Amino acid sequence: MPNIEGPHEPGSGGYAADYPVREYVAAMAVELASMARWDGDEKLASALETAADMARKEMRAA
Repeated sequence: MPNIEGPHEPGSGGYAADYPVREYVAAMAVELASMARWDGDEKLASALETAADMARKEMRAA
């Protein structure tokens, strides 16, 4: 269970390790890009893929 007694800054402490938010955002953005492409919205799909790439890059930099 995460430690909720400490500071509640985003990405701080053991709490952040328990909830890989950036991994979730990247995965969700990829799925949403696929849905947008299926619906014929290439511009939205491209933007969502860019968001997924940004989330992945931040994970590697952290």
